[in-house]
Amino acid sequence: MFGNRSHVADEPNLLERAFAAGCTRLAVISLHPGAGARTVLERSASEFHKRGISLGLTRAPRLPLEALDSGAVMPIRVPEGTIVATTPVPEQEGLLEPLGPAFGRTSLGELQLFRARQSAHLRLYGPDDDDSMRRALERLDEMSGGLALVDGAWERRGFAAPGGAQAVVLVAGAGFSGCPERSATALRHVVEILNFERADRPALEAWPRVEEQGSSAVLNAGSQDLTFAGSSGEELATDLVSMSGQSPVVLLPQGLYNDLLGPLSRSPLRCTLVVRNPTCFRAAPVYYRSWRRDGGTIRVIEPMRVLAVATNPVSCSGPDAHPERFRKLVSDTLPNLPTHDVVLEAERSMNPNLWELLRRPVVLSQLFKR
Repeated sequence: MFGNRSHVADEPNLLERAFAAGCTRLAVISLHPGAGARTVLERSASEFHKRGISLGLTRAPRLPLEALDSGAVMPIRVPEGTIVATTPVPEQEGLLEPLGPAFGRTSLGELQLFRARQSAHLRLYGPDDDDSMRRALERLDEMSGGLALVDGAWERRGFAAPGGAQAVVLVAGAGFSGCPERSATALRHVVEILNFERADRPALEAWPRVEEQGSSAVLNAGSQDLTFAGSSGEELATDLVSMSGQSPVVLLPQGLYNDLLGPLSRSPLRCTLVVRNPTCFRAAPVYYRSWRRDGGTIRVIEPMRVLAVATNPVSCSGPDAHPERFRKLVSDTLPNLPTHDVVLEAERSMNPNLWELLRRPVVLSQLFKR
């Protein structure tokens, strides 16, 4: 699936980069169907198994069928000894060893930790709400002692929210947006959203009150006074537009959607909109570009960390791209974000001294300076 590329001999691979960054809970976001997130999980699990290091795995259900039927979940190859968080299904009972009682529920049943008794293709049905996913990643991190990985779709990106995952890897193919060039541009938009900056202190301090109330609020400039606003986006937009000559800070505990950003982007008002984290931004790119172009800002309470991009030259909407050219195109578009080829990286030999270090509680951030 993933194309080969030339590697610098001492360049860290994706898993090494995660450890070097101090990440033990990593979310892999598939930006479109067929992007290759399953390949990232399988190759990562295989590489850890070869080195005798435990790995924890789970998956966030895609919509719509996976939320209702475990048979719709695509199986992934899981090495023997891998710890998984999943809802058990009868046909997999003999392949999984329970590791304690259930610690949550999904729409298909109880959520438990298991150890794979043997290498097998398993259908992993992980948590289908954000809080359960956070607990699952924490448990996988604790039980595995290595790296906890979760993959899921961009449409349900809440599974990768801060607090559970410590960083994210984006996976995209050459057909993400019709052609390689447009796909690289679309990737830049996604990265920009996930890199929203942290809000200023007044907004951070006011957020707990707003979240407890559950309603949008306007933070008055120069004070901690809050004015709670209408529940719908259209009502809030009307209220905000009437504040001519002001630049309010608007706290949005329910997230930011088209019904608010659309009217605001067409109005003369420009202000700061604050959401909990980047996964709570759900407005269309056209509204976002208009809002930012004319001076509007968006901030978050909990920033996210984008660790890397995994590119896939296969296109589901047209001819496949040349692997190295597509990779270079993405690298040129996102010069500050590493790109990886997990297939090639799984095949190349790793420094045995490094993997010995990975078994110890050491800080690795100085091992991979580029």
